[in-house]
Amino acid sequence: MIRNLAILLAAAVIVALPFLLREPAEAGNWRVGDPVLIVVSPHNEAIRYEFARAFSEWHRERYGAAVKIEWLNVGGTTEISRYLQSEFVAAFRAWWVKQGQPWPAGGAAEMLARKSEKQPELHRRFREVDDAREFTSRIDLFFGGGEYDHTRAYQQGLIVSPWPGSAGPQTLLSQIPYQMSGETWRTPYMIGTALSTFGICYNLDRLRDLGVQSPPKRWIDLADPVYFGQVGVADPTKSGSIAKAFEMIIQQQMDKAGNVEDGWARGLRVVQLIGANARYFTDSASKVPIDVAAGDAAVGLAIDFYARFQAQVAGQGKMEFVTPLGGSSVSCDPIGLLRGAPNREVAVRFIEFVISLEGQRLWFAEPGTPGGPVKYPLCRIPIRRDVAATLAENPYEVAQTFHYRPEWTGGHFNVQRDLIRAMCLDSADELKAAWRAIIAGGGPALQPAAMELMQRLPVTWGTAREVTRQQDRLTYLREWTEFFRANYRAAEAEARKGRTA
Repeated sequence: MIRNLAILLAAAVIVALPFLLREPAEAGNWRVGDPVLIVVSPHNEAIRYEFARAFSEWHRERYGAAVKIEWLNVGGTTEISRYLQSEFVAAFRAWWVKQGQPWPAGGAAEMLARKSEKQPELHRRFREVDDAREFTSRIDLFFGGGEYDHTRAYQQGLIVSPWPGSAGPQTLLSQIPYQMSGETWRTPYMIGTALSTFGICYNLDRLRDLGVQSPPKRWIDLADPVYFGQVGVADPTKSGSIAKAFEMIIQQQMDKAGNVEDGWARGLRVVQLIGANARYFTDSASKVPIDVAAGDAAVGLAIDFYARFQAQVAGQGKMEFVTPLGGSSVSCDPIGLLRGAPNREVAVRFIEFVISLEGQRLWFAEPGTPGGPVKYPLCRIPIRRDVAATLAENPYEVAQTFHYRPEWTGGHFNVQRDLIRAMCLDSADELKAAWRAIIAGGGPALQPAAMELMQRLPVTWGTAREVTRQQDRLTYLREWTEFFRANYRAAEAEARKGRTA
């Protein structure tokens, strides 16, 4: 009895923890009885502060009441996705049982599946109910992340359309195209709010210390041995944005190769060498530009706005950011309404605000300017065509330099995350030892046999997804990690042998 009580208490603490860790909201003119929105987001403090403040003022002017936004601090996009799944499963399961229905084995998987095979009634009923009085995750909005994670949340039934049919605000939505250069920017359930590119940030002083004459401009530049132990990278299994950046690297090589299989392998090998040069793999994508600005890493993979914001904080001439030409798509940062939103009406108003002229101006205007942020420069690219056209660098023009092809890597997104984890993180010690030995032996050009051993892959583009379907994740991750470790040890031995020959 005591043991069961302890387990229940521990479970209750785990469920409640993100709500206990809510970011304190700005009070402003908010009073008890005014609306409260619960928003889960990977956005940083600056974005949370400025949008909470501006929306509350906007709402008070139009609807007579301020709004308090409670931000859930769960982690990155991947952690948010997992948290939302667990919250919805718990809520719907309780509702289902309350209806007198037994909860079946595998009920959670059937409920979240894109298509139901075993429990169609359970699957269907979850998607039919969108009423907080029936069941709810207690969260209104999912703000930020990537199109992949929002689309997946929709397929799982977690996100719903804010407006039925074509009843959305067409004057706002008409300024956001459905697609651009292969990337999806708007759907009936997901609305892009800002645009992002992926690229390289670098510390000018640290480059001089390393003797680097020309700053990195291409993804392949980060594979140069001069950057051994100097590259800051985020864990793609924790950060959806960095997983997307790796996907850009892979797609660029696929485009150059003109062959899907060969290009995919070439792209993964570029990622592998970046991993070999990595100083670390952090859980937080925002940490990388902070460390680069401080000189704790010379270069790093970054989302444009993280890097640009940190460059402003560091001061002129300290840190720069570059989007590799033809090496990054322009993807959207979406917002989605969650099923059973407790305050649906105000949540929809928030969506309308972030795509209004007032909301879009917050992304790029200087603090203190009319209609701009009051405290933080957000350094983001607005998505609206009419607003983006006023910028010095029009993202609609940048989008023409890279065409994202979802048929190449869209279905491999999670496979690539896991493969990179096994290749660069779980076997990091062996990878770095092999790369160090190759560098000491004169570099890749003088160590072809060692490079061939190091860059072997356990799967091809054509077999990777089938392997992950046939085996559970822990099994194939373990097998892939053992495969890489063995090859890295062999590569290190080969490089050392070449040096003593």
